[in-house]
Formats: sequence, C-alpha cells, structure tokens
Amino acid sequence: MVLRKRLSLKQCLLVVLQTSVPLLLSAQDELLNFAPLGSIVGYSSQQGGNPALRLVDDDIDTRWSAYGFPQWAELDLGANRMINAVEVHTFYSRDYQYIIESRPDGGSYSTLVDRSDNTQNAPLYDSFSPVSARFIKLTVTGADDYSDIWVSITEMKVLGTESPRPAAPADFQTHTVQDTSISLSWSDLSQDETGFEIEREQMDGTRVILSTSPNTTTYTDEGLSADQRYLYRLRAISATNQSGWLPSIEVYTRTPFEAWANEFVSDAEQRSGNADPDGDGLPNTLERAYGLSPVVPDTHGRPEAHYQGDNPIFNYWKNEALTDLSFRPEFSTDLSDWQGGETQAIETVVDTAGSRQYVQVTPMLHNPTERLFWKLVVDSVFDEPADTTVSEQTVGGGTLQSPAVGPPPAYHYEGAEGFILVKNWDFGSNGTIRDYADMNTHFQYHDQFGTIANGTNYGALIVAPDTDNALTNLPWGIGDQPIEGVNTDGPVRQFFRSTMRTYLKPLDGALLLNPQQHNVGNGSFQAKWTLPNGGSLLGLDLLWETRVRYVPPPYFWFALWTAGNKWNNGAEMDLVESFGYNNGNGYTNYDGRYWHSSVVGGTSETNYHSNWGNAMQHYGITDFDASQWHTWTWAYYSDNTFVSYIDGIPVQRGTAFWTNGSTSSGEPIDMSFIFDAGWGHRQVSSVNHTLPAGAMDGKFFEWDYSRVYLRQP
Repeated sequence: MVLRKRLSLKQCLLVVLQTSVPLLLSAQDELLNFAPLGSIVGYSSQQGGNPALRLVDDDIDTRWSAYGFPQWAELDLGANRMINAVEVHTFYSRDYQYIIESRPDGGSYSTLVDRSDNTQNAPLYDSFSPVSARFIKLTVTGADDYSDIWVSITEMKVLGTESPRPAAPADFQTHTVQDTSISLSWSDLSQDETGFEIEREQMDGTRVILSTSPNTTTYTDEGLSADQRYLYRLRAISATNQSGWLPSIEVYTRTPFEAWANEFVSDAEQRSGNADPDGDGLPNTLERAYGLSPVVPDTHGRPEAHYQGDNPIFNYWKNEALTDLSFRPEFSTDLSDWQGGETQAIETVVDTAGSRQYVQVTPMLHNPTERLFWKLVVDSVFDEPADTTVSEQTVGGGTLQSPAVGPPPAYHYEGAEGFILVKNWDFGSNGTIRDYADMNTHFQYHDQFGTIANGTNYGALIVAPDTDNALTNLPWGIGDQPIEGVNTDGPVRQFFRSTMRTYLKPLDGALLLNPQQHNVGNGSFQAKWTLPNGGSLLGLDLLWETRVRYVPPPYFWFALWTAGNKWNNGAEMDLVESFGYNNGNGYTNYDGRYWHSSVVGGTSETNYHSNWGNAMQHYGITDFDASQWHTWTWAYYSDNTFVSYIDGIPVQRGTAFWTNGSTSSGEPIDMSFIFDAGWGHRQVSSVNHTLPAGAMDGKFFEWDYSRVYLRQP
C-alpha cells in the first residue's frame, strides 16, 4: 500500500536522537500530565546547564539542579486545572524531602503534599481529592540518606483530568458599532460561570483578552481605531475550566462619518456622503463638517465671502475635533484654475466656539478689479480608493491559455519576470474562494490517495463540510470521514472578509485528545487542480506563492507541499514543514518558531534536518513569529532547479526530477498542491502525546491566498 507521505531516514533519526522515551504514569492512573503545558515562573536558584524549566520538560533524562537547602520552583499551568495527583522523579532516585503547594488563579497557596519527613526513594506518587489549581510550588527542604546538599529533580508531573466545561454562550453578535467602540451581546446558557472572556484580535494579529463578571450578556469595547477590522471570540469560564470559543465574528469600526450619519439618519440610503436628507442643499459630508444636523434644514455655518475694502475675504468654520477631515479653501477668477494653500493665502483664526474655529482667509496676491470665486474643499482620510476591486479577480483555468486575473507575485524573485498567474485562490468573502460553495468547487478534503490522515500517520483527521463531500468506509479502522457540525462543535473552516481560518476541533466531544485515537479534526485541504508534471517534463517555469499565518497548539503539524499521484521517496517538495515537538532539554517548538524547507528525492543546498534553527540562521532568519503573516514561495524551473523563499528571502536551493522516485529515468507524475493544517503524528514520538481539549481553544491556521504562476522558459 502506497502512503502519501513518509518521513525521510534523516527525519526519523532526528526524532530518535532528540526525543527521550515518554515516561509512563503509575499503573493505577490514566491521568493527563498538565505540567509540560505550563511554564516555570519563579525559582530560588538554578545551576548553569540545569535550569528550572527542565523540571517540567517531560524528559526524565534532564534535571533542575540548585545548590543548598531549601530550594523552590513555581509552575504556572496557564489556566485553572482540576488535579488530583503529583509524581516526583529525582536524580539517582534520591530521597528528597519536600512540600508541594497549589493555588487557583486569584487565590492563595495551600499544601497539597507534605513529604517534609520523607524517607523513601523516588519516584514518589501522591494522590488527593481533586482541587482546582493554576500555580504549583515545589519546595525541597532536605534529604534523608543523601548526604550532599544538591537539589536535583528530574521531573515533576502534575496529574489530573479535564474538568467539566461550563456551557458555551450563544447568539454572539454585534450590538452597536461606532467609530471608536464596538458593543457586543450574547445569551448566557451557563449556570456556573465565573465570567466571560472575549478575545479581540486586531489586523496586525495582536490579541487581547477582555473579561466580564458572571451573568453578563453585553460588553462595550472602547478606545478602538476607526475604520479598522477586529475579530471577536467569546467563551464562558468557570473556576476550573472554560467552554470552547464561539466562532469569531468580524467587525469593522465605522469611519467617523459613518458613525455620525448612523446617529442622525435612520434610512440607510440617506446616509451616504452625497445624500441630502433635509433638502437644504448641503450634502451630509458638509453638514457634518459645518456642525449641522443632516435632518434639519439649516444654512447657518455655511462659508461666506465678502470684501473688506479692496480685500476679498473668505470665512468658514472648521471643527478641530474632526481629525479625519481636512479643510482647504481655494479661490479662482475663472472657475477653472483654482489656487490656495499657505503659499497663496493667509488663514487667521478670528473666533472659537469649543472645538470649532472661525477662520478668515485672505489671498496674498490679488487684483482688486478681478472677480473672485471661492470654494471649500473637505477631504476625508478614509476616502482612499481600493487597489483592486473584487470583480477584477478570477480563479483562472490553470494554463497559459486560460490565465487568472489577479495580483502579480508579492516579491521580486530572482529572474521572476514574465510569470503569468494561472490559479488565484484568494480566500475570504472579498476574494475568489468566498465560501464553501467555492471551496467545494476547487478543493477536496482528502489527499490524492483518498486518505484523510496520511494513511493513519497524522494524529488528526481532515473534516469534510458535509456528507456530499465526505469519504465513507475508509480503511485502517477510520470508517466514515468526520463532518463539520456533526462530529465537531463549531466550525472547522471559517470565512472572513479577506481570509479563511481553519481550526483544530475535538471529535465527538472528546475531552482528552490523543493522536493514536484520531479524535481531533482539522481543516486541511488539497487543490483539485493539478499540473501534468514539473521541471523539464513540464517544460514551464513555476512559481507557487502562499500567504499564511498560524497560532498553533503543542504537537501541531503544518506544511505547504507538493507531491504527485505516485510516490516512492519523491518527488516531493516541502516548501515549509513544521511541527510542535518537545525534544527535551527545554527544546520545544510549540509556537512554530522553527521550520524546515526541503525536497524529498532531490538534492538540497542546506540540510535542515540536522538542526532547523541553525539552517534558518544560515539564511538570516533569527526571529520568526508564526502568528504574523508570511509569504512562502517555491520557484521550480524547467531545468529541474528550484529556490524556496520566505517573504522574498531565499531559504533553500536544489534540484529535483518530477518523477516517481525523483530519478531522471523515473515514471512521470503529476503535481498536486497540499495545505496541511493538522495535529500530531503517530510515528513521531515528539508529537505523539495527549492534550486536554481546551488546549485547542484560541488556536488556528489562517489563509490569505495561494497563487500559481507559469511562464515559458
């Protein structure tokens, strides 16, 4: 049986060498270890090379060491957790004496375990009645038979179960929108919540958590920027857990003008800047500029022109509070050639009323015998034209003869002139892939071999949007493909104005997520359109460009890659691949800061698999933030050479034959485009671990666009 994708030998060796064998829990317990999900936030001291963070790195071959008694370390679990056991492993099984304390968020410490008189050798296991705790403090006070005064703890496990979640709220929606504030409302369906959390995300990816008291159903977010996009998500929280996030809602703050018009005018058609609801000859834009009501006929405050002796004078009111508007008086002798500005006129403030100023304008040079015309130009900073209208873009037919309409490549790549856009997948309601109807037309929810988890290798299953697009009777014990809204609580893919997000969701209400059980769903997808070949066999140069970002959980799996309808150690290009490993010694990739770009079956300039971070640094990538937008590009030429880029920076070069096995005489294969946004891997021990369902909350992969360009060489 041919699997779609396998780890290369070097990848397998990397995992074996850098990952220890997971420590099994005591036989009587099947509990979740929350400690590796948290972080050390305080300690008394630590030895160089054996820092306190190794106390909870899920690796018993490392240790926290400090000299002298007593020593302490404090762990933050990140949220209140329901715990009922701890397990302590010590260096050479030493019989340390210690106490362990806990406290919930906002509470005070109380003793969980008191082994201050301990005489037993580690590992030491203590269970107790379930308690809610966020912070755990271990204080080592001495030892029994061990005569030295080094404290060396190899691992502290904090064990428990995922506590019941409060009921999620419902009917989350925008209540009112102003230029600098957004009011939200929802229905409270929980009986035991301690409050609600609202996550606000700004256009630059910055996220802020806003909190409310219990039993509230509204919230007003103030101090925002006008004409900006915000995403809001909502969940209920309790003392020990939280509900899942409700689907995000996308809200744009009104421009100052929109907020002003909405306050006065009920008829939507009469809210435009050129409308004149009161029929007094002043359009709404000028009504606002002059400080008048758009629904009450009034000419007070209009600009006025007159003479003071031989000097033409122009007077107008300017409201300094309207910072989005600019006021520009101009004059003309023939109604065609208009003049104004500081070099041609003098402006003087002659009166004030609050934030309003009465301004007098006098031309610097003027022939008194000439007739003079005046006008006041009012500009808004929000009236800039869009770069491209939605109607101009198309998906494209996929060939040079049937190209797509859309933007050129984002960067000036080496020798990138002459490329023609043939596929333009622009995600979001303003793009070309606007909704599930478009997704179903252009993408499939499985790979080219009809599998939804790379055979059974991946720990999460691809979720289909409905039964019409779901596979049934899959082998390897998977059965039918999970369906969004049937096997998941909430959306797996969500469309916004300019992007699409995919989420990782527990399947069928699972509370503990395990790659071996395939009880996580993901929103991965694959293009139905394929190229007939690549490189010299295609006879065309290729440029594949994708803009994406992600905020992943531990043990995530992410890749942008291409492969064919047959696979034998290639041909395959992993434009980018990353996963959230824990390789011990504090070396984790939970936030996706490390990745590799590699060909399978070809030759590469740089061996990423020996050390991802070092290879990235070789190309000058030293501070990578996956939560920010990045553009990945693969250029594959008709001479079988390629270059990979991130944000226009080359990060890999090499050669590849696009054949089965990637040999010069191999069987030609086609080329598909795969967007992996998954979780876990059953064959990679560093990502084959259990997580609580709540660890997926607030995590996502977000897709802006993916475009394919071709050219004749």
